Amino acid sequence: MTSNRVLIIGGGSAGFLTAQVLKKLGIPYSIFEQDTALDSRPRDWDFGIYWAQTPLSDCLPPEITEERVRATQVDDLTISSDDTLPIYDLSTGETLLVIPTPFAMRIHRRKFLRLISEGLDVKVVLIEWEKYGKRLIGIETNGKVVTATFADGTQEQGGLLIGAEGAHSRVRDLLLGPEQAALKRNPLVLTYVVTKLPEEAIAKMRKLHKRMTSCFHPEGIFAWFGAHERSEATPPSEWTFTLMMSWNEYEGFYTTTTEISNIGSKPEILRRAKAQAQKFAEPFRSIWNAVPDNALVWHNRLSSWPTEEWDNRNGTVTLIGDAAHPMLPHRGQGLNNAIHDVASLHSAFREYYKPDNSEPFKHALEVYESDLWKRGREAVIMSDENSEAVHNWDKLKKSPLFTLGIKPRAMNGN
Repeated sequence: MTSNRVLIIGGGSAGFLTAQVLKKLGIPYSIFEQDTALDSRPRDWDFGIYWAQTPLSDCLPPEITEERVRATQVDDLTISSDDTLPIYDLSTGETLLVIPTPFAMRIHRRKFLRLISEGLDVKVVLIEWEKYGKRLIGIETNGKVVTATFADGTQEQGGLLIGAEGAHSRVRDLLLGPEQAALKRNPLVLTYVVTKLPEEAIAKMRKLHKRMTSCFHPEGIFAWFGAHERSEATPPSEWTFTLMMSWNEYEGFYTTTTEISNIGSKPEILRRAKAQAQKFAEPFRSIWNAVPDNALVWHNRLSSWPTEEWDNRNGTVTLIGDAAHPMLPHRGQGLNNAIHDVASLHSAFREYYKPDNSEPFKHALEVYESDLWKRGREAVIMSDENSEAVHNWDKLKKSPLFTLGIKPRAMNGN
C-alpha cells in the first residue's frame, strides 16, 4: 500500500540505518540518493561512535554483529574500557587533559556504509542502486500521501517521506522554507587532509596516541591527528591518516559560500595550513610539514542549524540525522545523535505505527519528534558553544569538551 511506504531521501548513515529498522518492522521503503554510488566521490572521512553503541545495536539486524561493526574501524585495535583521548597544547606539547572514551569506536565512513547497507531484500537493493542519481526537487502532500518529484522528472509516492540527506537537506528547505531552514554560517574554517605519511611522521603520531588525539593552540587553533585506514597486516607505507585544523577566519565571512574550496590537491590550502603549523611545538609541526603536496585535502567554512520544530504535514514528512541537527564537529556528537534518532524512530514505530490506519505514521512521528526536537537543538547549541570555546584559550577549559568529554548532557543530567 502506498500509504504505508516510506521514501528515504539520502543514503548515508541515517538513511541506511532507517532502512534497517523499517525492514525489521516489515514496513516497505525505498532509498533515493543523488550520488551515483557509495564511492562515487573521492572524499571520505572517519567519525566516532562514543556513546551510541547500544542504540546502534538496536538499529541493526542480528547478522550485522558488533564484531562486524568493529571491523569497520580505522584500524585493528581492540577497544576497551580504558580507552582515552589525550588533549595537547600545540604551543608546548604539554598534555592538557586525558578524556575517558570507554569502548569508543573510530569508524571509517565508507566501510561503515557498506556494512549497514547489507542484509536488505535483494529486490530493494537493486531498486536502491538503480535509484542512485536521484536529486529531489519537490514534495507535495495531501496529509495522506506524499509525492516526491526528482530532477529527472520522475515521481514517487508513499505515506511518509524522511529527509536523511545531511546538513544541506533539500527536504528541510521544502519543509520549513529556505530562509528558516538555512544553515547558520560560522567564523570557523576547517582544513581536512587524508594522506599517507613517511614512517618518521607516523612514529611521532603513534607516540602521541595509538589512534587519535585532539590539540589546541593559544592563538585559537584546533588540530586533530588520527588514523584513517591502518592495519598491522599492511606496511606503514600503505597507511592513511586524517589531519584536521580549524581556526576563526572572518575575511569573506559575509560573502563566501559554505564550500570555500572543492576537494582535490590544493597547494594553497596546504600552504596555509602548514603556515599555521609553524606555530606548533614538536612533534605537531613536523607531522604537518611531512604532508605531501599531492595529499587529498578540502577546506570548508563550518556551519550548523539549531533544530527547530516543523509541521510534519499530518505525519507525512520528517527529518532525521544531520538533516535535522547539522552541528559543528569538535566534540564528535553528530553520528551519535543520528544513531539515537534512528533508535528513537524504531521505538516509536514499534509502539505506535498503525498499518491499517488512514494516518499510519502520525502518532509515531509525534513521539519521535518530541524527543528529536529537544535533543537535537540542545546538541547543536552545545556544539556551537563548544567550538567557540575551544578556539578561545581563555574559555577552553570551561568548554563542554573539557567539562563533559564526549558524553552528551542528556545522558548524565549535567
